[in-house]
Amino acid sequence: MPSFAKHRGGTLTDEQIKILAGGLKPKWQSQLVNATGLPPYAVTTGNASNGKQVFAAACAGCHGAQGEGGDAGAINDVAFLSLISDQALRRFIITGRPDLGMPDYADSTQRDPAFQPLTSAQIDDLVSLLAAWRTGRVSDGLTVQ
Repeated sequence: MPSFAKHRGGTLTDEQIKILAGGLKPKWQSQLVNATGLPPYAVTTGNASNGKQVFAAACAGCHGAQGEGGDAGAINDVAFLSLISDQALRRFIITGRPDLGMPDYADSTQRDPAFQPLTSAQIDDLVSLLAAWRTGRVSDGLTVQ
């Protein structure tokens, strides 16, 4: 993305950037009250054991029963998971990855017909499972590749 600041080759003065930022922040903050019904992006502590059930219902069809890979790539990969934050994982679960054909938290595409959109708590649990895979922890029968 090109810079907007004149001193970096853009077209806006520092004062114009300050005015824009000052006007956008209050407008965006008032819209962040979750008017869309999406789960919040903030990461909270979930339950990895429950996350295993959520993974089975929402992710295993493409990523394999233990995240080892299937139609989609492996997600149970310590190297990959070590490079991505819990918040980024949560965002990918919520928004999906349209560029890779990954459905979002509510899309029933490629999922069981009885699939229901994930709740915020289920997303927390799923992130906790992925975090457990990242650290190599094994608990409650959660396997790590």
